[in-house]
Formats: sequence, structure tokens, C-alpha cells
Amino acid sequence: CVIYVDDTIFAGPSQQDIDEEIKLLGIKQPHEESALEFRDEGEVAAFLGIKIDKRSTSEFYLSQPGLIKKVLEAAGMSECNSNTTPSALEPLGPDIDGAAMEENWEYASIIGMLMYLANNTRPDIAHAVHACARYTHNPKKSHATAVKHILRYLQGTKEKGMTIRPNHVHG
Repeated sequence: CVIYVDDTIFAGPSQQDIDEEIKLLGIKQPHEESALEFRDEGEVAAFLGIKIDKRSTSEFYLSQPGLIKKVLEAAGMSECNSNTTPSALEPLGPDIDGAAMEENWEYASIIGMLMYLANNTRPDIAHAVHACARYTHNPKKSHATAVKHILRYLQGTKEKGMTIRPNHVHG
């Protein structure tokens, strides 16, 4: 069961198991009296901006092409060339005396969107994003360049995501 404010997803090995869990929570069907409203909207296709493709009964593919498009637009990089890696080989440092960031996008906002991607469906960018996030308080040109490197990588990998294969534990 995944809950976010007033949206909930129930998943389980069978419809009977899901129905039993819902009943145990005291949630009744729409025609019955209940403190909670319940509406079955069928198979889930997306949740909180995460696209969910059910590939089999035990495999799901999670991706966020919409957020990738949004972050590229926010940074003015919708038409940029792509990179094959999320970061350069050189480690990113504080660059205290480095040139100021010249880009007209909000560094913290872009980092926030990248962190949401990294934490949900794109662990491949996590290290690069977290390295850039360390400098959100005073980003320099070198930090903006590192963020743009990540964005170019995303440009070429918009449809990538992650496969999950939930295990059912009998207990």
C-alpha cells in the first residue's frame, strides 16, 4: 500500500489478497457507509509523475520522461546534444574562487527536480546529482557546467528508468 495525501495504490499477489487488505483497513465499497471513500480506478499507469509499465505479473518498469522534459525545458536545454555519461571524470569541488554561474535558471530548482529523478527512477544519476547538490548554497560556473552535463545525459536517456520485481513473501 502506497499513500500520498489522498491517493493510494494497493498492490499484491492476487486481487483476493488486495481485497482482504482493504477490508481489514475498514474501507468499504462506494455503495457502503464508510469514513473513507474508495474508488477502484483499475490498473495503475502513473503515480506522482512516475510512469508505471506493467511488463508481467512480477515486473514493472518505472520511468519519468515527463519530468525529464520539464527539467530540460526549465534549464533551456530542450534541444541540447546528449552525453553518454552523467558526469565528467574529474571530481566536482567547491571552486571557491571560480567564476560565478551565468545561467538564467534557478540552480536549486533544477537540483530539486534532478534529486526527485535520482531518488525515484534514475539511480544512475544519483552520484552526479548529489555532488552538484553540495554546492546549492553558492553555485559557480563549474557547478552549473556539471548540472548541464547531467542534463545532456538525460537528453539521450529520457525513456530510461528502472525495473522492479517485487517478491511475495508467504507468512
